[in-house]
Amino acid sequence: MKRLGARLDPACMIGIPHPETFANGAEMADWASRAAEQLADSQQADALGEGFTVTAERLLQAVASSADGRETLVVLVLDVTGGAWTVVRFGMDDTPLSQADVDLFLWPDALLPPRILGFETEAMGQGAMSTFMLADESGAQLGHVRWCFSKASGAVIAQTDPMPAGWLSGLQPQLVDLVMSVTPEGLEAQKGDSFASQEPTFEPPRVDHDEWEVLAEVDQDDSSESDRADSEESR
Repeated sequence: MKRLGARLDPACMIGIPHPETFANGAEMADWASRAAEQLADSQQADALGEGFTVTAERLLQAVASSADGRETLVVLVLDVTGGAWTVVRFGMDDTPLSQADVDLFLWPDALLPPRILGFETEAMGQGAMSTFMLADESGAQLGHVRWCFSKASGAVIAQTDPMPAGWLSGLQPQLVDLVMSVTPEGLEAQKGDSFASQEPTFEPPRVDHDEWEVLAEVDQDDSSESDRADSEESR
């Protein structure tokens, strides 16, 4: 059986059930209510302001409604004190990605060249992380983060939902912790090699853990430079 497990910090990560878990909308609403209360308990919600639980419940129900069942794992990640959040959607397959698919996934046509870093975990081995900015219909810059692990026996990919560029710095530590904790099951090679021990089917950058610490700050600097350039052009 193929599945993804993850270690979720209840103070900032909530796993979203598969849509088939709910028989109807009422069951989904009940789950969202209970999950929001648990989140509030872990955060001492009284200190975060009145209405926190209601807001969290609405957010959880919206995220649960957005899951289409094709994702292997869906996790809501929060920076509660900063008011930031995003959804990380994981997928897995028992066939590796082609080089063209990897390039399209990690190097999309973004506002600025994506920042690609080597990313390595104990359970998934060597892979890559891509951070980039895209503009929405109004022209607002939205941050995206993607991860790719492709081996001979299969692939695991993950991507965040679009988020305001300024949220990247607050969410980056939680995002890294989440992906580091993911454990794939059922992607072992026929000869018994674990998924992590297999060589990537593409050549990821060298892993430099120090770069992860400043990743979001660099992206925000790049975003500011782009905003300044747009402003100067408009004048």
